[in-house]
Amino acid sequence: MLNRSANRSFVLRGNVGHVGHVGHSGHVGHSGIAGIAGLVGFVGSLLVAGCSSVSSTDSSQPTVVQSSIRVATVRATGCGPVAKIGAGFAVEPGLVLTVAHTLRGAQAIVVDTDSADLVFIDHRIDVAVLRVRGPDADSRTASAASFAPPRVGSVTLLRRRSNVARAQEVSVRVTKVSPINIEEPIDKVTYHRDGFVAVLDQGTISAGDSGSPIVDASGAILGMVFATDTDTGRTAFAVSSTALLPALKAFADPPVSTGPCPD
Repeated sequence: MLNRSANRSFVLRGNVGHVGHVGHSGHVGHSGIAGIAGLVGFVGSLLVAGCSSVSSTDSSQPTVVQSSIRVATVRATGCGPVAKIGAGFAVEPGLVLTVAHTLRGAQAIVVDTDSADLVFIDHRIDVAVLRVRGPDADSRTASAASFAPPRVGSVTLLRRRSNVARAQEVSVRVTKVSPINIEEPIDKVTYHRDGFVAVLDQGTISAGDSGSPIVDASGAILGMVFATDTDTGRTAFAVSSTALLPALKAFADPPVSTGPCPD
């Protein structure tokens, strides 16, 4: 369920800093408030339950030729005994964009098999930039990312799957482009971000999909997934490319703090 504000922007209410629980079915559940949109990719139990696998019905005819964008798995440890898992994607050699909510309190961050430093984080837009370390990190994250504003229509979600080199292409439809207001109880404020809504043609958004890019037919990045609805799991909420680009201009090489662990 999704609440709307008077100005017609989307309002997601609930424990935005914490994800809803993931059951053995792999669906994101409620986080204590009925009808909220649970964050995806912030689930420690994912490693135990193995819920990131996708059934054969999750694939559909892609709307884009395989993009040059490299999608990676991001693991963050430090808050609790099990890693938080999300996705990220390379925007230039050595730099990976991902969501901020998986990194709260992280003491160690790994992008696939490479260690990474946090060089930018903004919870207002749920965006983080990672500098990947390692002798071959630049070549493994080589990407020629381009960006475009989101528009209503058929596009493609690129999701990473374990032990699969290529990103899985999933057909989705952008149904609305509108600002999104997030009521964030951890910080006790309401955040505003440019965003859009995309509905999967088949399958559902899975744990670990937070940080996955959505691209158009030319491979240009339209936005990044940060949440899903709790009713069907087929609706993805994404932060727009118009919010991602300023983050790439604002980061600095010295590592920044991931902040405290969520309660």
